[in-house]
Amino acid sequence: MKKCYQSLQTPPLLDIARGDIEKKELSLTFDGGAEDGAAKEILEILRKKSIKTTIFLTGEFIKKYPELVKDMAQDGHEIGNHTFSHPHLTTYEKDFKHMTLQEVDKEFLSNELKETAALFKEATGKEMSHLWRAPYGEINKEILAWAFEAGYIHISWTTDKKKRQSLDSLDWVKDEDSTLYLTADEIKEKIINFDKNGNGVNGGIVLMHLGTERQTQEAHKKLEDIIDTLSSQGYRFVKVSQMLVKNQSR
Repeated sequence: MKKCYQSLQTPPLLDIARGDIEKKELSLTFDGGAEDGAAKEILEILRKKSIKTTIFLTGEFIKKYPELVKDMAQDGHEIGNHTFSHPHLTTYEKDFKHMTLQEVDKEFLSNELKETAALFKEATGKEMSHLWRAPYGEINKEILAWAFEAGYIHISWTTDKKKRQSLDSLDWVKDEDSTLYLTADEIKEKIINFDKNGNGVNGGIVLMHLGTERQTQEAHKKLEDIIDTLSSQGYRFVKVSQMLVKNQSR
């Protein structure tokens, strides 16, 4: 038997947003941009619950918090690439279209990914996962192809556009007057009730963040409740790569 990434064998699948909808497993993924915020508390909860997951880090985060990154690696978490400087890659912020920014090209993206991977190796002595997540989720076919050439598969988060549901926790929204703002309890309900009358959270990839600018209603305060609730429903928490691995006979 050999294990291989099914996604890496199939070039068209350059962006993965969900695992197997027939399996009661999901991945709680975390992005680390510039600040550690709630990182230590999150890692402690994951430790307590014996959960290994996938965390996407920028090079800037690794440079700023090398000891924390070592802890993540030693705990057995899968560390994916979130670019070095967390740049915008498309015009989405300006026009809601994902046109590649003029200053972004294959070399630029490759350098962002390579520098981050090198910093991770320097900090931990380990190789970084070949999974990446674009800052702000800004991708298009061109950007995905460039990253694939550099050896990376993109990991998004699970979204059901027809039902207007998403496993983006929106924990990054701090403005209480924003239409996107959710309280910690609302974030919990958003995750555990995703597609409740359909496939549920099966194969789900949840987006949360290590950093938070919230002074109250921090999403990670409900992380243990989310884990306990879904565990009681028979869900298993896994790394993203575990959802992508396919066993095949030689």
